[in-house]
Amino acid sequence: MLGSIDCMHWQWRNCPVAHAGQFTRGDIKHPTIILEAVASYDRWIWHAFFGVAGSNNDINVLNQSSLFTDVLRGEAPIVNFTVNGHEYNYGYYLADGIYPSWPVFMKGVTLPQSEKHRLFTAAQSAWRKDVECAFGVLKARFNILAVPGRSYSRRTLGLIMRACVILHNMIIDDERDTNLENIYETVDSNVGPAIHNHAPPSLAARIQMDNEMRDSPMYTQLQHDLIEHIMASPSISFNQFLEKEKLKSNASNFTNWFRHVRIFLNGGNLQYVLEAPLGTPPPPAVSEDVKNVYETRVIRYSQVQCAILCSLEAELQKRFEHHDPYELVHELKAIFETHAAVESYEASKHFFGCMMEEGSSVSEHVSGHAKKLSDLGIVIPNQLGIHRVLQALPPTYKNFVMNYNMQNMNKELPELFSMLKFAEVEIQKERQVLMVNKTTSFKQGKPNKGNFKKGGKKAPTPPEAQGWP
Repeated sequence: MLGSIDCMHWQWRNCPVAHAGQFTRGDIKHPTIILEAVASYDRWIWHAFFGVAGSNNDINVLNQSSLFTDVLRGEAPIVNFTVNGHEYNYGYYLADGIYPSWPVFMKGVTLPQSEKHRLFTAAQSAWRKDVECAFGVLKARFNILAVPGRSYSRRTLGLIMRACVILHNMIIDDERDTNLENIYETVDSNVGPAIHNHAPPSLAARIQMDNEMRDSPMYTQLQHDLIEHIMASPSISFNQFLEKEKLKSNASNFTNWFRHVRIFLNGGNLQYVLEAPLGTPPPPAVSEDVKNVYETRVIRYSQVQCAILCSLEAELQKRFEHHDPYELVHELKAIFETHAAVESYEASKHFFGCMMEEGSSVSEHVSGHAKKLSDLGIVIPNQLGIHRVLQALPPTYKNFVMNYNMQNMNKELPELFSMLKFAEVEIQKERQVLMVNKTTSFKQGKPNKGNFKKGGKKAPTPPEAQGWP
């Protein structure tokens, strides 16, 4: 993994009026300029590409970016790694769902249905927040980026952004724990810089590299290998992930927290920690094998205890510091499970009682409710879930529901979601056509006929019409 990639919009206050439409996106409502950045876990920004108009999305920015220029020129460091028995020649960036399914990006699983997919998606989402944290730190350090840019020149704004990124990296470098002044080898000052002479890749080689970086089947294989690698790891770094979302003292996030704990324990084959306490030590007369098994269990219980304590807020840490993981989790469930039960009831009630409003997004209707139920650990049979989704669709989807039932399609929820997204686009097009026809249709009125006499003179208005008695 090379880092996390995402885009940030900087509002342009003094954007020329003639260019405002180019720099304005519908969901932001004001002119912006986009920064594409790659950040690592320590918030160091390794790549910054600034200047694309705000009306573009992340894919349009990527198409104009210089992110892979060094790779295609053969100037980037060679990356080779092996995961789950397969070798890969390109590093990858953690990205959100809008980025393409290329092996140089790694996204979460859309609507995960299994425990391993939930684990992978939760871990990917947590580790991808590094770049979002870098954006937040950048704005907090340099207030000029937190307020709209006031320059009339896009080039000036680009220089400001570049200076802020450089200063940001200098601050991170200065605050590192490692003393970098004394780790370099002493080099003779008379020795010139090393010059690497190598021929640039040919056109055919560049085309091949470009095709390899856009290979969707390779992306699918890499995602599968990473999922299997995480599940096969004998010990998972709980602290690195669980610290991303600590259990709050008011139990507002208990359901999500406990789901994360359960997924990670299953991934590390440590679910037995929640099933029974550690127990008493074996007597001295037992064999060495029995003692080794118990010592291994002690280590595992201690690791899980430390990980769970790190995922609690300070008040809860003090309260449960001396509890073993089995007692700790069960006491937390006894305290907070009522809140979780109420949340689960409300989610189920909303799912089975809601109706999709006309003109609303299919993503919120299908993906939002399904993900909420999945996060709460509520398992609904696939066929029942599909029937409920179809029943809640508005009348504009009547033909879609009829075709789905007549053809007896046996689809999973993610497949139904894709079909509904396509149908949503077509329905919106039809609605736009109807609105245009309605607004442009009019009746041809008859010209007003004046009260004229023959000869072109207007007849006088009778006294009754003038209000005379």
